[in-house]
Amino acid sequence: NRSCSQISINWMLRKGITSPIVGARTVEQMEDNLKSLEFVLTDDQMKRLNEASIPKSRPFPHSFASRADAFLTGTSKVEYPSHLRS
Repeated sequence: NRSCSQISINWMLRKGITSPIVGARTVEQMEDNLKSLEFVLTDDQMKRLNEASIPKSRPFPHSFASRADAFLTGTSKVEYPSHLRS
């Protein structure tokens, strides 16, 4: 019975992030965010949130850095769809 913002702020605080950016634009949003301090996520909830937050692929710039040599040396190949090939 908690909002997504309450859970995410609580999760970040429990992970040791001391200054999460809440980005509230209204008093209601700030009040909702402050309610994240009213509960404690269980170890099982933390485990599930941690597992769900693992990226499926490496985010930019890591995804680019692993291919940067190919781009810089010109050995990278671009595959065009067959209908665009001349």
